Amino acid sequence: MKKRTKLILGIGGVLLIYGRLCRWFDLYFFWDSKSIGWTVLLIGVISYLIDNIETRENQNKKTTLNKVGIDLLSFVLIAGTIFSISFRLFSDAYKVATNYLENDSSTRKQLGTVTGFGAMPSGSIQTETNSSGEFGFAVFQLTIKGEKKFKDVTVQLIKNPENPDWKVEQVE
Repeated sequence: MKKRTKLILGIGGVLLIYGRLCRWFDLYFFWDSKSIGWTVLLIGVISYLIDNIETRENQNKKTTLNKVGIDLLSFVLIAGTIFSISFRLFSDAYKVATNYLENDSSTRKQLGTVTGFGAMPSGSIQTETNSSGEFGFAVFQLTIKGEKKFKDVTVQLIKNPENPDWKVEQVE
């Protein structure tokens, strides 16, 4: 394994560990390290597979599984980034969720004024349209950044023909 790969994997591991520690010990600095750590770790695994291809080719061994692994992990990395960006830019459900959290009195009591959200939200949105109208369900996992402290939450939203707008159903 090359030094570059070891360094990338090490940085990813350190970011993941710090992400856990800052939550356990209430350190309100760089909570995005957890999601960034997973991304860096994925890049490190891809780098390892690339290094392994070079080694296996020098030994005249097959590299098909390594190439499939690289393709699969690259797809996961790219798709995750696209979904994260599209949530933030284009999703009405995400806008409703963040607006709700910014204005929720219990969130303000617990965290203080909301100053922002984590850089890499995750989750899913499902919608279906039939003769009655549009139905939908959305779930987001995100970090709320407040003046006093930060918090990871899961927000569930619903949409139905009677209420054409997204509505927050539950915050955990």
